[in-house]
Amino acid sequence: MKKLVLVILVFMVLASSKGRVAWYGEREFEDTVKSLKEEGYTVEYITTIDEETLSVYDVLVLCLEKSSPEQLDVIMTFVEKGGGLLIIYDVVSYPEVGDVLSEYEIGDTVSMERDIIFPFLKEETVEDLKKRIAAAERGEGRIIAVGYDPITFQTVSLLLDLDNIFTFGIGWLCQDWHVELTQEILAEKRMNLLVPVAVVAVLMAAGYYVLKRKGKPGKVEPDKAEKIPKFKVEPDKAEKIRELKAKFVYGELSKEEYQEELEKLERSAK
Repeated sequence: MKKLVLVILVFMVLASSKGRVAWYGEREFEDTVKSLKEEGYTVEYITTIDEETLSVYDVLVLCLEKSSPEQLDVIMTFVEKGGGLLIIYDVVSYPEVGDVLSEYEIGDTVSMERDIIFPFLKEETVEDLKKRIAAAERGEGRIIAVGYDPITFQTVSLLLDLDNIFTFGIGWLCQDWHVELTQEILAEKRMNLLVPVAVVAVLMAAGYYVLKRKGKPGKVEPDKAEKIPKFKVEPDKAEKIRELKAKFVYGELSKEEYQEELEKLERSAK
């Protein structure tokens, strides 16, 4: 029982997180991912994009990856239902952020002057970054697109790096109500897995208890041992002779009877 309670507590701890982030595409930002984890977020790399996979995440990161038409439909449905989307795109392939937004059919963007992502930047810097960075809302979800140069390994400005994007952006993308919803979904899925495991554990424990009660194979239980018939052991020859002599002396046997019984005793011994 103690182990079962411990397993349930572990599942509950694993289910809790400041926000769950699914990372799809290139994995060259390990330091940034580490920083995000240190902030209390859960980051997991995924290899497929489908509705079931995204259902337990609050934010999807598309890192230098172009989506297929099928994936695009799933992603935008995820966003419209309240999910967050962070697009790290290649500025060589997409010089303007508008090219990326149009590919994802994203129209109006959030004004960069709003204190959402870049509260530490000056207004003139924000104006320059608008060409490569955008924030948008779609349905109940939110989107951030950030340009990255894979040749120089820099984001669009030396004043802005990916750690800042995660620090100021992921919190905005992770909406409280959506985080709570995904935690409930994840906990339910893990509980569905935990229940059959618990049932099997209980059955195994019950089987072990029954076997222990029955004892080891071949061992005769005390109550059954009493039922085993006991073979009568005849007195030895000397004892028989003494009994016969006593009967003869006390007149219980005649001389002829005494001799006859002795002969029988001799024959039986052979």
